[in-house]
Amino acid sequence: MKENVDNQLENLIKKAVKQSALESPSFDFTANLMLKVDIIKQSATTTYQPLISKQMWFLIFTGFVAFVAYILFITKPEASKWFSAIDILNANKISNLFSGIHLSRTVLYSVVFFAVMLLIQIPLLKNYFDKRLAV
Repeated sequence: MKENVDNQLENLIKKAVKQSALESPSFDFTANLMLKVDIIKQSATTTYQPLISKQMWFLIFTGFVAFVAYILFITKPEASKWFSAIDILNANKISNLFSGIHLSRTVLYSVVFFAVMLLIQIPLLKNYFDKRLAV
């Protein structure tokens, strides 16, 4: 019974395929499609807008310059209790802090090699992703 139903379906499909005509796109299909793609490409949704605008960068820079000017020119030089209490700026204490660390040449070479490779790969990856994301 199942074979009979399968044969009938197969015959029906063959008749439908024979009766249907071959469809082809219009002559200027590619040109019309590319025109629509260009319209979509030029839409406002894909334009680049930075997270921080130029006016905000100017405001941040002006605030930073004003803060530095205030520190340098307006405040009176006083003995800072913070730095005297911490005393981290003393060069002897900093050099004594790292004097007990001894690295082998292998570790030193690997750290330098890693730093150099990182400095090389960052611009390469940036260029790769800029080209990939460019539309």
